[in-house]
Amino acid sequence: MPERKPRHQRVAARGKDQRKTRQGEAMTKTPGEVEPFIPITKAVRDARKAFRQVDAEKAVIEHEIAQKAFSANREQLKVERLAREVELKAKRRMIDPCKRHLTPSFMRGISLFRKMEP
Repeated sequence: MPERKPRHQRVAARGKDQRKTRQGEAMTKTPGEVEPFIPITKAVRDARKAFRQVDAEKAVIEHEIAQKAFSANREQLKVERLAREVELKAKRRMIDPCKRHLTPSFMRGISLFRKMEP
């Protein structure tokens, strides 16, 4: 198997005429060739302007619809999350009703109460 040249040498060997084209597209112009200027008529400019305004309005409307849907979804998820948290707190109270009384501050209160007894 022949040894490959380093990449920088292979690229330099290709030259400008053998540039990569997009997915098999052939180059239609020779280097230095320029397309002639084609003037745009007023009717074409006005039509482009009208289409641009319509497209902009459509984009704004689509954005507003997407924002409303996102906001509604976020609020629904928030309600569901809060409901789960309340349910979890209720379950904790049902499972361990005694554990909540055994906090350090509660225990200090008991010890102080016992010291006051004669």
